[in-house]
Amino acid sequence: MYAGHLAAGLAIKAVVPRAPTAALTVLVFLPHFLWLGLSVGGVETVTPGAWFDGWSHSFASVIVQAVLVGALWWLRDARVAIALTSAVLSHIVLDLPVHPAALEWYPHAGSGFGNLLHGWADEGGALAKTPGWWVEAAIVLCGSGLYIAMARRIGVRSPAAAAVTVLVASLHIAFG
Repeated sequence: MYAGHLAAGLAIKAVVPRAPTAALTVLVFLPHFLWLGLSVGGVETVTPGAWFDGWSHSFASVIVQAVLVGALWWLRDARVAIALTSAVLSHIVLDLPVHPAALEWYPHAGSGFGNLLHGWADEGGALAKTPGWWVEAAIVLCGSGLYIAMARRIGVRSPAAAAVTVLVASLHIAFG
């Protein structure tokens, strides 16, 4: 779920125009950036049958990440702080249906939540795309649609907004 995270950042930008686009783009992926570092360092494993990403993607970890982001921005602008915190928290919501394993409550909890599609996210579906692909496509459509609808309000010209959404949709089609 990469394009879906980007679309969530666009949707948040549409609602809170003062939120920095670059920060939103990074923060919707914050658990993934942590995951990359931790997996390269051998702390988290991503091999089949040994999946573990509790330090970067557990409910408790994402909450801590979001609180830290909010605290860093709170004194500058509370509304922007809430938007950036929401960007981090959106990661949990968007991963619920399609994350390869249940999201743990905290690292090494042994139990968790999510993985709502229970394995069928990766099975063949309509037009040779998986159900997980279609869930992400719906998220891309909703987030991008909100961004385009609000583009004028946030000072983005329609052609630029359309170009951004085409880029996000193209990323989903190419890599989803």
